[in-house]
Order: sequence, then C-alpha cells, then structure tokens
Amino acid sequence: MDKIFDFKACEAYYNQHWVENNVFKANVNRDKKPFTVIMPPPNITSKLHIGHAFNCTIIDALIRFKRMQGYETLMLPGADHAAIATEAKVVEELKKEGLNKQDLTREQFMERIQNWYDHYSAIICNQFKRLGLSCDWTRFTFTMDDHCKAEVNKAFHRLYKDGYIYQGERMINWCPTCHTALSEIEVEYSEVKRQIWTIQYGPLRVATTRPETLFGDIAVAVNPNDQRYQALIGKSIPLPLTDRTIPVIADETVDMKFGTGAVKITPAHDHHDYEVAERHHLAHIKVIDENGKLFGAYVGKYAGMTVAEARAAVVADLQAQGLLVATKEHVSNVGQCYRCHQTVEPAISKQWFVKMHDLAQPAIAALNNGLNIVPKKFQKIYLHWLNNIKDWCISRQLISGHRIPIEGETDVLDTWFSSALWPFVTLNKNQADFDYFYPTDVLVTAYEIIFFWVIRMVFSGLYHTQQLPFHTVLLHGLVRDSQGRKMSKSLGNGIDPLDIIEQHGCDVLRYSLLFGSRLDRDPNYGDEKITKARYFMNKIWNATKFVLMHKDNTLLVTALESFLKMLHPIAPYITEQIWHELGHDTDLAFEPFPTPVKGSKHWLQTSLNKIIRTITRRYEKYEFGIAANELQQWFWTDFCDKYIEECKPQTKSKPEPVVTPVDNQALAEHYRAEIARSSKMLANTGFLAKAPATLVQQEQEKLARFKELLYNLTGEH
Repeated sequence: MDKIFDFKACEAYYNQHWVENNVFKANVNRDKKPFTVIMPPPNITSKLHIGHAFNCTIIDALIRFKRMQGYETLMLPGADHAAIATEAKVVEELKKEGLNKQDLTREQFMERIQNWYDHYSAIICNQFKRLGLSCDWTRFTFTMDDHCKAEVNKAFHRLYKDGYIYQGERMINWCPTCHTALSEIEVEYSEVKRQIWTIQYGPLRVATTRPETLFGDIAVAVNPNDQRYQALIGKSIPLPLTDRTIPVIADETVDMKFGTGAVKITPAHDHHDYEVAERHHLAHIKVIDENGKLFGAYVGKYAGMTVAEARAAVVADLQAQGLLVATKEHVSNVGQCYRCHQTVEPAISKQWFVKMHDLAQPAIAALNNGLNIVPKKFQKIYLHWLNNIKDWCISRQLISGHRIPIEGETDVLDTWFSSALWPFVTLNKNQADFDYFYPTDVLVTAYEIIFFWVIRMVFSGLYHTQQLPFHTVLLHGLVRDSQGRKMSKSLGNGIDPLDIIEQHGCDVLRYSLLFGSRLDRDPNYGDEKITKARYFMNKIWNATKFVLMHKDNTLLVTALESFLKMLHPIAPYITEQIWHELGHDTDLAFEPFPTPVKGSKHWLQTSLNKIIRTITRRYEKYEFGIAANELQQWFWTDFCDKYIEECKPQTKSKPEPVVTPVDNQALAEHYRAEIARSSKMLANTGFLAKAPATLVQQEQEKLARFKELLYNLTGEH
C-alpha cells in the first residue's frame, strides 16, 4: 500500500472504469425496486460552480446509498439550453469580433448557438464525471434534443387544445437589455434608494418615483374616502409639461397615507396602474419603447432619450417651470432581470400565456396526496406561490430555444416550459423505461427555484402523466463563503470545485461540502472545512495501513470494511481503493450496506452496530451532513483512538526490536497477500487496457517491492 493516497491516479482509473464499462447503467429489473433521481440540468453556459457540486454530491450520496440497499438505481444526467443566458453569452462572443446580433441572419445566429451547445455540453459532461457521480451516461439528455423538441411541441399543443394556452395583450415585464418578455418570477426585486418627486398637477400634488413616465398618464387617482379630494373627483386637471388634461378618478386601492394621497395612473408602464385602468375602462398610452427609450407623439422633445436621461431632463424642466414641489429620498423595490440584472420595464405587450388557476389546483392538493417537501417549512412557500399564481407568460423574443409551434410564430418558449417536463421527457423515449422508472423518487434542488422549477414540474407532471413526477422534494440551501456571504465575482470569494479536486481530490471536495451541512440552512464553506476533510482522508489511509498489517484480526478488518461501506456514498474514490487494497475484487459500490451483527459482546462490535443504525437512519432522512460528522467522530474516536491503540501494545516493538519467528511469519503473510493482490491485478487484461499508465507502473513497483521484502525476510522468490 502506498505511503500516501494518490487521489489523482485513483480518480483517473475509476472515472475511466465507470464510464467505459457503463458500470452504473440502469436496467429494467422487475426483481428489484427502482430508485430514480433526475439531476437538475445545469445551464449550458459555463463551467459548474460550487452550488452544482453541492447539489450533485447530495444526489450521488443518496443514489449510492440506495444502490447498496439493493435498489435498481438510476441517476440521470443532462443539461439545459438556457435560452436567455446562452443567447447573452453568444452575443458577448460576437462583440469580441466587432459584431452585433443583428449583423447575422437567424440561421447564422442559430449556427453560433449550436456551436456553443456542442462545445459546452462536452465540457459540462467532463466536469460532472470529475465529481465522482454514479450516473447512467447512456441516458444523458439535453433539453434541445430531437426527442425533447417533439415532447415540448406535443405538450404545447395539448395545453392549447385544452384551452390553457392563449395569446393576448397583457401587462408583462420587459427587459430592454435582453429584448424579451419575462415572467413574474424572472424578475428579481431588491431595495434601492431612489428619489421621490412631488409634482404639481393643477390643484393636486402627486408624488412619484418615475416622473419620466408622466407623458403616459391617463388619470390621477385618489381614495373615494379621502375628504381632501371629494370636490375634484370627476374633474379634469392639467398634465405637467404637456397641453393635455386628465381626469381625477376614485379608486379604493389608493393609500391615503402614502405621499399626498394622490397617485398618477400610467397603465402602460406600471402593473398596479394597469389594473386600475382595467377597472375604470381607461386607455393606455405607451411612451417607452423596447429599447428602454422614450418614443411616440406624446413625449415631444424627450423622444430618443433613455429612461435615465429623460428622468433628469423632466425633473429639470419641472423645476424650471415651478412645478417641482419637493424631492426626498425613498427606498423602494426595483425589479431587475434575473439574467442581465438590468432594470426591467413593465409594458403592455402581445404575448403567449398559460392559464394557471385550474392547473394549480391539483398541485395544491398534491401535498395531501403523496407529495413530501423536505424541510417541511418550504411547504408554506410552495402553497403561497400556488395560491397567488398568475397566468404564466411563456413567449420570449429570442432566437435560441424551442420555437413556439404555431405557424408564422418567431418567438420561442420560456426555458422553464421545457424544464417543467424534465422528469418524464427524460424517460419516455422507451415505454418500458417509463413504466419502470417513472414516477421518479426524489427531486434534489436548491430552495431558490421552488417556483421556477419545482412547482411547474408538479403541475406539468400531474397534467401530462396524471401522476406526481416524484414523491419527495428535497430542498437544500445555497453554499456561502466561510463568513456566510453569498459567493460572487464582485466579492472575489467564489470557490471553483475543480480547483479543489485538482489540489486535494474529489473525496475531499465531496466530504467538505457535506460535513456539518443541514437542509434547513445555507452551508458556509471555506478552507477550514477543506483542511478537515483532507486530514480525515489521510487518517483513513494511515489507519488502513495498520489494518493491513493485522489482517488476522477479524474484528479490526470487519469494522473497517463496514466503515468503508457507510462512507462510500460520500467519498467513493478512497473507499473503493481501500476496498481493493483489502483484497476484494468486487466494486464496493454494489456491496450491500452494512447491518448490525448480533451475538458479539465486544465493545467495538456494539459501537459498530450503533453507528450502523445511526448512519442508516441519517441517510434515510437525507441528513448526509450530520452523517458525515458522525462517521468522522466514530472512526477517529472509537476505531482509531480506542481500538487501534488497544491493539498496538500487543505488537509494539522495543527501541531495538528483535524479530521473532512469530513476527516473521505475520510479516511474511502480509507480503504474500500483497504480492497475490498485485499479481492478480496486473494479470487482469481489462485493468491493463484501461488503467492509466501511471497506475499500472505504481502497481508494478509495489509488486517488485513486496517480492524483494519477502525475499529478504524468508529467501522466497
């Protein structure tokens, strides 16, 4: 056994072995119960980040545990086309060439998109494989595969035929940067300090944060119970900076205590104002175009100005005309595009929508009909979204993505429309597969996309397959830095999981990500956890050396083997390597998970039985972070500090040892066992053909070394 664990050689060997031999290929096996997890497909826009690594480690730990429990497991990988994000990346690449999106034909731009897909799908697959995932790579699915395209079209037509999809002019969120509509949940709101200006509208004073939109005002609203304005209701008042007049209307939604109690109504550029205008049958005047600039007959000299430019110019002109009454700082929620993070514009636009009220009802009922959300606190969020759901804007003004399957339509579908079908479109290529592996078992994802993805998969699965797509939703937190801060480029605190693998090995990455993590909170991650994981892996390797020197101690060997089986779901590489060092020629991944042994009164067996029960229970409850902690405590304390130390006095040598015949015999047996193991491995043609040359060379050197040691000890050749 090597002095230190060569994780690079080990990972290279097993990564090749697992993939080339389809070790984790799932098959329809009616003698076994299936256990299926469909991996959340990462966006095909860049390399995997630490959040992907955390998510994948949880999924793989669960799958490996279930495999060892005897299930026919399927961990299905894939990637998402991520239309907005991918298109933005390709546009960035074009800019480097001095080109704009408009310089290319649709076909030329799609060729660029396809090249991006081809390039990054291969990169993402390779990164997945370096995470030690026990996936069935033969089933890798991309959301723009031909099968997925056909299924998306089929789903659209069914919803359309059943009256759930319609086209209409509605108030939507528009991103002037990405030049596309966004659904409500694609808008991220954050508190921003802004100015609030009080403007004189004839006899009324109106407070607003958006003076540049006053050209689209069609009324001023007051509360019907506000005694200050009773005489003005129904009257017309002048609109500042224009020659128009607008009516004063009464609406109960106006807050009498906010500002002056009088609000401007601009239905073409405000969600609330749009609803007010609908109630009062008022017209809409659009004054901001798709590029975020003022336009139209009503804006006069401000035409062509950006929103920011127009705001400054309007405020200056109001002040010059004595119409600006007051200015003060105000904190308000501002919506930004979830992709480009630029301010979105509410706009009335003709788009495609899905009627959501009726589709949401079965998803609400699902919580009482078999759907389990872990942790349970997220059930309230799930219900809140569904009980307050709005029609879903599914059209996007992009080139990449699934084209809306209506003749003459050039828009594409929201990326989440195809993602909502993910659990069943990945499995229904083959009816036997679908019947056996669907519904899937557990969905593992971050809590931040409970509405983006989880809810949509639930109602889509119920509508299209009449079954829940999974019985359990396992929601985990977002990985933060060691100080609890969100990882971001601006803070420079991001951690590349591939860097950790390169420096310390995949087992260190996986163990450090899970160690101490809990599903109900965001895990902090940094050098301290990485160091602890590295020390732990070294401890396991060094303890194994002692066990190999004392293989005649059945309890010692059995305890180590049981520990390896329990740790394997979290740290697959080192456990597989040690399993083979112990003389086994089977894959540890397919060994049965340990169970308590009855009959023995030895304290270590009692302790081992207890930790087996504990870890089994932790894994069943998805508490992998707590399990990682408890495994370390047991191994370090009971196995190493107590039992190995208990064994040492019987074998500890004096400063100048005299080797007895008994010592020689034990040592010789150890050398013979190592020679037999290495010889068997080097006689395996499959190993020689597929293992990295460095690993074969190391094994040959080990064999030669042990033969020399045996010869020096006994004279045997």
